[in-house]
Amino acid sequence: MPELERSLRELGGELAYPDVPDLAAAVAARLEAEPPRRTLSHSRRRLALALVALVALALAGALAVPAARTAILELLGLEGATIERVDRLPAVSPPGNLALGRIVSLAEARRLAGFRLLVPARPGYGEPDEVRLSDVVPGGLVSLLYGRKDAVRLLVTEFVGLSEPALIRKTLGPGTAVEPVRVRSGRGYWIQGRVHVVLFRDASGEVRDDTSRLAANVLLLQRGRLLVRLEGKLSRAEAVAIAESLR
Repeated sequence: MPELERSLRELGGELAYPDVPDLAAAVAARLEAEPPRRTLSHSRRRLALALVALVALALAGALAVPAARTAILELLGLEGATIERVDRLPAVSPPGNLALGRIVSLAEARRLAGFRLLVPARPGYGEPDEVRLSDVVPGGLVSLLYGRKDAVRLLVTEFVGLSEPALIRKTLGPGTAVEPVRVRSGRGYWIQGRVHVVLFRDASGEVRDDTSRLAANVLLLQRGRLLVRLEGKLSRAEAVAIAESLR
C-alpha cells in the first residue's frame, strides 16, 4: 500500500464524524407505513416514464460508440420499419426511375390495396398527380406522387406493417438526424439531413435495396396497422401537418 494511502487511512480513523443514519431502513419503514394512494395504472405510468428516462440516458452515451449504433437504433423501429445508423451507406445507383410499381387510378388503388388507403386532405395535396401500386410487400404498397415526375414535391408510401419480419429499413449515414414525433394519436420518426437508403423485404422474404433512388427528408408514421412514409423536401412542421390531414 502506498505511503500516502496508508497515512490517509490512519487519519480517517482518528477524525470525529457524525453517525450516518440507516437510510435504507428508513426508506423501507416509510414505504411500509405509507398507504397506497396511486392507482395501478398511475404507478405503471410513473414506471414507464422512469424507464424512458433511463433508456434516454443509456442512448446518449452508447450512440457515441460506432459498434453500438446499429443495435440501439433498431429499438426505435415502428411495426414493419427499423431505423439503423451506419458509418457508411451501401453503394446505390444515382436517383432515377422511382420504380414504385404500375400506374393505377386512385379508385383502383383503393380497391386493390389490402388496407384502407389514406390520402392527404391538406390544401395543395388532395388528389395525387400519379398513383402507383406494387406487390413488393404482402397486401401491396401504394405510392401517391405530387408534382411532376422529374420534380416530385411529395411522395406518400403506404403498406401494412408487420412485426416480423421488418418490411422496410431506413439506413442512416453520418450527418443524418432522427427524432421521435407525435402525430395526433400516432407515433413516428422524423429523419432529416443527408441521404439515407431505403431497404425493403419483398413478398418472398428477400431483402433488397431500392437502388433507383435515395430518400429525402422522411416522416415515418404508424396509423394502426398501416405504415405511412411521407418523403420530400419538407420541413418537419410541413410533414406533420400533411400527416395530420390524412383521411
